[in-house]
Amino acid sequence: MKHKFKKFISILLAFIIMLSVLTVAPFTVSAVSAIYGNGTNGIYIDIWSAPYTTYKNKPYGNNAYTAVGCAWFASARAYQITGVDSPIFSGSSWYNGQYANYGYSRGSTIRAKALACYSNHIAVVEKVEGNTVTISEGGISDYRYADSGYCAIRTMSVADVQSARGGNFLGYVYLGGGNWYDSLPLANIGDDVYASFLKNDGWVNLCNVNDNVEIDSKSKNSSIIWHFMRQSDGSYVIYNCKNNKVLDVANAGKTAGTNVQVCTYNGSDAQKWYIYGRWSGEYVLRPKLCDKVLDVTGNGNAVGTNVQIWDYNGGNAQKFAIYPAEKAGSSVLW
Repeated sequence: MKHKFKKFISILLAFIIMLSVLTVAPFTVSAVSAIYGNGTNGIYIDIWSAPYTTYKNKPYGNNAYTAVGCAWFASARAYQITGVDSPIFSGSSWYNGQYANYGYSRGSTIRAKALACYSNHIAVVEKVEGNTVTISEGGISDYRYADSGYCAIRTMSVADVQSARGGNFLGYVYLGGGNWYDSLPLANIGDDVYASFLKNDGWVNLCNVNDNVEIDSKSKNSSIIWHFMRQSDGSYVIYNCKNNKVLDVANAGKTAGTNVQVCTYNGSDAQKWYIYGRWSGEYVLRPKLCDKVLDVTGNGNAVGTNVQIWDYNGGNAQKFAIYPAEKAGSSVLW
């Protein structure tokens, strides 16, 4: 009997010791786990260091690392991106007026480095690649993200970003003003390329007609062949092979509707063009002097339709193909 009693006491003491160890050594995974999805599409965020830890102590940081900490996270991330301390208390208050206090702009077109604002949530748009959007956000009300401070970096479609994923979707606030082209990859088609230059929708040529740039689906001579010369800044000077004049924004105009022509090369920014897009057929061209883009008036395909610059809208009138061709002189090619 004594032996059984001693054995019972030994087991009881072992159990008490084990229980005391568990009591003094709490489970602390959430204090060391990285943001969920860290490194997704090259986005790395350390939520366990400044500014996230310092923003936790600000008035709007009371909900840091919780399922309702979206404003804390967005405030800290906005500071990382812009260097400006811009306190965000909610997506709705930020979008409906607070953004203007810091010189930002807002709109409905998705861009990289923007805040996606909802009536009950706010997230950060990190990258936009076609229809794939990389976002970062805090305050995700899903226990699966608890060990990561309810914060994540993840991808979704544009439609998903603009859905009612945090109350009604309101729009975007562009950090630092933002540029539409920040979300598009800059293309490098080569250093010295001869090519046909076509409006992809309709597969019709951009042509030099008496030094004006127009649509022409019938010409088969050097007026439809262009010589793309890459510059040190990544832009292109684009010569027309009919007379060696270059693609030019008339009078260096910066307003929507300004005509596009060919003109003797003078080295100005009105004659340097950045090409954006992943592949031929979706290329968008922007003159270095402004944020407008090459555009076919009214998305027309008829012979004689004029070419101009216009506000970027992602439409078919602004998408071009660059189709390699033989080097051309002033003679007929066919």
